[in-house]
Amino acid sequence: MNSQPPVRQWYKSSRSSNAADCVEVYQDGDRVGVRDSKNLGGPELWFSSETWDAFLESGIWKS
Repeated sequence: MNSQPPVRQWYKSSRSSNAADCVEVYQDGDRVGVRDSKNLGGPELWFSSETWDAFLESGIWKS
């Protein structure tokens, strides 16, 4: 039996390009991780699902 841990599936926006600053997002149950797509081994920021939903609903990221 192989009991390797599952690989995290991070998602990058389809609007991003290889030359731009981009973030990747990972949903893990009731929390959301965010990291720099150009520094995959760097720090990750984690938010509760409620906090992440409030951020998305605020629209501040659209400006």
